[in-house]
Amino acid sequence: MSHIVFSQTRTTGLLLMALAASGVTAAAQSKSPAPVTPRIEIFAGYSYLYPNAVASGYLPNGIVPVSSCLCAIPDGGGLSVNLPLNPWLGVTVAGSAHVGGSGTTNASRIGNADDYNLVIGPQFKLRHKHFEPFAEVLVGGDRLSPSPFHQDTGFGLLAGGGLDMPLGHHIAVRVFQADVAIANHNFGASPAVPTHMRGVQLQSGVVFHFGGRHPAIMPAIAPVAPAPAIVAAAPVPVAAPVDVVTLTAQAQPAQVIAGESSTIVAQGNSSLGRPLTYSFSSSAGVITGNGATAILTTAGLAAGTAIVTANVVDDMGMMATATVPVVMTQPAAVMPAATSALCSMSFARDQRRPARVNNEAKACLDEIAMNLQRNSDERLALVGSAGVHEHDKNKLAAERAEHTREYLVQEKGIDASRIDIYTSGTDAKEVNSVVIPAGATLDTTGTTKVVAH
Repeated sequence: MSHIVFSQTRTTGLLLMALAASGVTAAAQSKSPAPVTPRIEIFAGYSYLYPNAVASGYLPNGIVPVSSCLCAIPDGGGLSVNLPLNPWLGVTVAGSAHVGGSGTTNASRIGNADDYNLVIGPQFKLRHKHFEPFAEVLVGGDRLSPSPFHQDTGFGLLAGGGLDMPLGHHIAVRVFQADVAIANHNFGASPAVPTHMRGVQLQSGVVFHFGGRHPAIMPAIAPVAPAPAIVAAAPVPVAAPVDVVTLTAQAQPAQVIAGESSTIVAQGNSSLGRPLTYSFSSSAGVITGNGATAILTTAGLAAGTAIVTANVVDDMGMMATATVPVVMTQPAAVMPAATSALCSMSFARDQRRPARVNNEAKACLDEIAMNLQRNSDERLALVGSAGVHEHDKNKLAAERAEHTREYLVQEKGIDASRIDIYTSGTDAKEVNSVVIPAGATLDTTGTTKVVAH
């Protein structure tokens, strides 16, 4: 039974290696890239284990040790991750799993064991655009599980090498990998014989490359027939490309009121796509840069013009400069609020009731009330006066202003606190109205304020 399994395993392994070799042949015939060191390599593929060991141990409730040959475990898979430290040396973490299946007899069940290993160690690789041979020494743990026995984990060693064939920048075929597999296990106390694995592990599969930069490929130069000259011409040096750096800048806005800020936006360009660094300065104000943008603060400055200078430089020292003016203007003068006279109400017609508000006066007051209702922040001054020949003229002037306010408060609903009344020495039988906007001051020259009762 063991010979049949080994034959099937060997046939499967040879078939996989033949497929890998055909892929390698196709890759070699195509144009291969120049060698490149990736940042990480991941291998996944088929794994075949030939333990070359005799497993010995005790069956459950057994008193006599039994043993059987561990000849081949053909069903397996391998996975490894290699982290290159430089083009020829890397650290590899590898693991593989081999499943032996089950059997009908104790001997076949022992022989069909499962094996798992996890190892780490250095890998040495020679990188070439067509082939990449490598060698490795990996140590770690090996777990062997013959189905009649308990599983046992012990020290494991894999040492060997293989050959990768690049198919492109990101993928390669692992044509083969052959490692000596060494491990020691014990499946029972003495007199059971320890199980010493001194076999070989074969693998084949695909390697994926991640990271790294592929070197530029120089275009092929057609051969030129040599000129029949006696003296060979000296080679003409090829000048390295020179980066051309340009810069534009603008202010947003270009005109501000002194004390406000303006944003400076710069736009640099490198003909070779080199990284750029920006800086700013100003003839006035305070400027703060952040990348290609800066803020000019004009607090405390008078009207004038600030010249902002923007600079850009690449990592090769090539630079460019641009200037942009920012005009500062003085803020417009704020005119103080002023009072304005509205209509006047005459009290000259009714001799019997010289302080009565007549209908003509009410028409004027209705307009005044509408104005106060529209502008809630305005106040009103009512200035009463009397004729020089009228009896007790100061008292009469105050009564005329008071009756006028009462009409606005009682009939039109105007808040009494918004209305002030005054008397004037003017020879006139009337009440004048003056609206006082917010922030304005009434000129009280020649008037006397009357305190409301």
